Amino acid sequence: MKIRTVIGILAIALMIVLAGCKPKECTKDIECEKEHFVGGCSENKCVYQPIANECGNGLCEENVGENSCTCESDCGECKGGTGKYLGKSCQKDICVFGIKKDVKIVPTSLFEDRKMGDVNLQINYKFNSPFNTLADKIVMDVELFNLREGVSDVRITKVKALEKSSEFGSFESAVDFPSVGSKGRVDLKINKFSSPEEEHDIDLAVWYEYMKNDETVKAQFTYSKLPKIFFLSP
Repeated sequence: MKIRTVIGILAIALMIVLAGCKPKECTKDIECEKEHFVGGCSENKCVYQPIANECGNGLCEENVGENSCTCESDCGECKGGTGKYLGKSCQKDICVFGIKKDVKIVPTSLFEDRKMGDVNLQINYKFNSPFNTLADKIVMDVELFNLREGVSDVRITKVKALEKSSEFGSFESAVDFPSVGSKGRVDLKINKFSSPEEEHDIDLAVWYEYMKNDETVKAQFTYSKLPKIFFLSP
């Protein structure tokens, strides 16, 4: 028993000695060099102070232009989003909320040969998908392709983007087509939506007028073949 007791005491003593014999981290300042920091040796431990105005010092120093795009290591990654298409990304060294970098914008063009008795218009409807309400427009490139005898001076007076009873945008400037072969363009801006991402199935209602036998004729048609469009409002 005495031998066991002695052995136990020696073991405990050895553990205490070993616990107090931690290896020294340093003995002089030169052993504490670290990029972006001033290092020094204090009580056998390295102590570091960040060098001001350096990316990598662990401090996000906005006063010298550091942010998550110019110094990710200090300020964190520029990331986060609200849906399929919108999120944070770096643009010109600034973290902004907008369309994600990996989103592919697909330009779409649909052709229509619109025959309306007295008037024949050929129209290319152009838009991006997804559609950025802050930058994009629905474009109608229109050509007056043919007229009946006695008809002249065709004019588009108004275009509206509609979904049932809801109006999402309008164009209310006259576009004139004085003769066959005349071309014109409608740039239809879509209003910003309350939600960042919304999908809608819209129609384009077009109002037009023309002269026939010295009288003004007013009419309207609706283009209903647009696919569903994702509208983005960053």
